[in-house]
Formats: sequence, structure tokens, C-alpha cells
Amino acid sequence: MNSIWKNRLLMGVVVAIAIIVVVSFFRPAQAFMGEEEVRQLVVDQYGGEILSFTETEEFGQTVYQIQLATDRNQYEVMVDPYTGDILSLSLSSGNIEVDHDNSKDRVDENLLTHSEIRNILQSELGEEATILELQLTEQDGVSVYDVLFRQGQAEGEVTIHAQTGEILFYAVHDETRHAPVQPKQLIGEEEAIRIALSHVEGVVDDIDLEEENGRLFYEIEIELTSEDSEADVLIDAITGEVIAIIWED
Repeated sequence: MNSIWKNRLLMGVVVAIAIIVVVSFFRPAQAFMGEEEVRQLVVDQYGGEILSFTETEEFGQTVYQIQLATDRNQYEVMVDPYTGDILSLSLSSGNIEVDHDNSKDRVDENLLTHSEIRNILQSELGEEATILELQLTEQDGVSVYDVLFRQGQAEGEVTIHAQTGEILFYAVHDETRHAPVQPKQLIGEEEAIRIALSHVEGVVDDIDLEEENGRLFYEIEIELTSEDSEADVLIDAITGEVIAIIWED
């Protein structure tokens, strides 16, 4: 009797496995989303105009590769054909990763390009500074670029306002130990101008962030209101200390 029940139980297990295999075999594969649906999804999320739409392979995975043009820039968008998820979005002129949280309409902002960010970095830190990684993010509702760069044997990080090009944050890594030193939060151009005008009365003509011997400082040109001359005020970009005031006739 026990043998009969064991045989029946074994037969039931075999049949169940066979049913699962058959159902899995004949179940249709997950279908790709249609081209029109994906086009509409991308335009709704980022705006602009789609220039090309192709199906390709990326790291062994089938993806939709889309060229998207806005008023200012051209982007390459990679989309998962099954789910419609945006896998990546990068400027065609350079590798810029985009934080997709709250990203709608952000590609239409008047953002600086990869080459413009590189020029700003080299202007402030020297021609040897090269971009290793560039990521577009958002801080306090403002679009910024987080830039990882190499300068000589050292690496560092800067945060740059994505529209004005102002450097908001600067940190460099120790060259010998390859460990990060204390990050340096800059006082910002507005605070530097306020400090300068508290020492020299006039109208600000120009402001630049400079670096000398590892020290960052703002150089502020002020046209004096009392006489026909100018003054350059040098202010430490980290502490706000007035380094020097240079009077020019």
C-alpha cells in the first residue's frame, strides 16, 4: 500500500515539473516597447527633437540608442527596450552622466558644455588639469557639475555652477598618500565681492578665481568712485581673508 502511494506521489511531482517546463517553453518572450512609444517617452521627459533611433547592443544587452537635439546641445540617450528606463544620457561632445531624479526639462537649461567646463577648469587650475569624470547633478534646486580631475600626480574634485561656471566647491587629494585632505568650501563670489567692497569703495569691474602655490583666492577689480583709478583686491577663497589690495593709477 505504501509503495502504491509513493509511486502516485512521485508521478504527481513528475507531472507538475513537466507542466512547468511546457508552460515556460511556450510562454511568449517579453516584447520590446514600440518605437513611437519610446520616442514619446523620451521627448516627454527631456524635451527636444529626436534625430535618430536605432536598436543596438551595449555590454551584451539590446538597447535603443537615440540622438536627441535641444536648442543648445545634442545628447545620446540609451533606453531599455523592455521597460523604457533611461539607462544613460550623455552629451555627444563629452561623457556627462546625468542624475535622472527630477531631470525633466533640465537638458533644455542654458547649461555649459563639456568643452566649456574643461576651459574653466584649465583657466582656474592650469593647463595640465584634465577631466576624469563629469556628472550633472542638482544642489538646492540649482544644476551643477561635479568634476573629478587630475592635476599632475594629484586628483581633485570641483563643483561648478552648470550655467554661470562659478566654482562652488574645491578639494584636492594628497599626492603622496592618495588620500583626500579636508575639502575646501569656497566662500563664493558674492561673499568675496562683499568683503572687497567693505575695504574699497567703488564698482566691481571683474572677479576671477586664481590659484598660486596651492592657495585659491579671488582677484576682484574695482573701479574707484572717488577718483579715476582702479584697485585689485585679493581675497582668500576659503577663509575670506584679504590677502592684498593693489592700487593702480
